[in-house]
Amino acid sequence: MVAVLAEALNWLLALFMWAIIGRLVLELITGGHRSIFSEFLRRLTDPLFWVVRQAMPRFVGDRFIPVLTLLLVIVLRLLLLPLLGVRG
Repeated sequence: MVAVLAEALNWLLALFMWAIIGRLVLELITGGHRSIFSEFLRRLTDPLFWVVRQAMPRFVGDRFIPVLTLLLVIVLRLLLLPLLGVRG
């Protein structure tokens, strides 16, 4: 049961990681122009950004929140998942 939950957590973290990367790349390419796909990625990643924004001190600008969120997701995948026995 723990292995199934750990694998689901791995998939969820991978989904968020690629969604954040996709949003960052799409914003760089389009210059912030809105499209259906960019709105989908925004709605998927904004809750994560909100959580990280609440945890960060005020002097950390909003520009750094996506990068910090991406680093947090990567660190969780690298440190937490091996403890649960997931290879990835």
